[in-house]
Amino acid sequence: NPRVAAIKKNLSKKILSELEKLKKTKFDDYKKFYAEFGKIMKEGVHTDFANKDKIMNLLMFETTKTEAGETLSLQDYVDRNSTDEIYYITGDSRVNLENSPYLEALKAKDIEVVFMTDPIDEWVVSSGAEFKEKKFKSATKGDIKLDQDDKEAEAKTEEYKDLLTSFKDQLKDKVSDVKFSDRLVETVACLVANENDISANMERIYKNANQAVPQSKRVLELNSKHALVAKMNALLDTDEAQDYMNLIYDQALLLEGSAIEDMQKYNALVTKLMLK
Repeated sequence: NPRVAAIKKNLSKKILSELEKLKKTKFDDYKKFYAEFGKIMKEGVHTDFANKDKIMNLLMFETTKTEAGETLSLQDYVDRNSTDEIYYITGDSRVNLENSPYLEALKAKDIEVVFMTDPIDEWVVSSGAEFKEKKFKSATKGDIKLDQDDKEAEAKTEEYKDLLTSFKDQLKDKVSDVKFSDRLVETVACLVANENDISANMERIYKNANQAVPQSKRVLELNSKHALVAKMNALLDTDEAQDYMNLIYDQALLLEGSAIEDMQKYNALVTKLMLK
């Protein structure tokens, strides 16, 4: 019925307008409202395309630069960050995300990252795609380019090309590629989803809902400056090097919150290397 559609349109417009006014004039009251209804509002990004931008302007998130429990809007993020993208990371809690290895290089560059800890947030960033012409960029997917030295990166790839080839052969059934990382500073390795693949967090959401999980192999990224990489290169073509490769892959699984495929084998390898 056209009249019902008109009523719906006008009601939505009025409610969103009043919420925006509340956010600007009585922010403490808005925070209380958002604490109760924020998750439901987020569904509108996915289901109400006509009002998507207005709804996204009302969303609030914690970040790496806010105190626990304090939030800011996406507009606040855009206003105080000069980056071309809105960096974010998804997971089940801020506590688990704060020390994530995926944030190491971003923290080193003093780049603010949005914590997205509601399951619906995965759909927010996929449906929203961007905010104020700034695209959302996951800390756990695709390449992270942070003004790294391309010549140095090429030199490292050349220096360790045999190691990378051996890694790829060893893990060919588990990962789509093995390469050096721009996102790691202290951690030796992490698993990264390709830009258009679902994240490890999304996989867990599907599994918890007893839904089929789209199959995709992730990329294993190595920290070329880590001492363990140099050690493995020196031990190349030995059984010990193969043990390290399997352990590094399993550690990367643990870091992304996934289960190790063969825990008994993992424990045996850890014990074997500890006895050396």
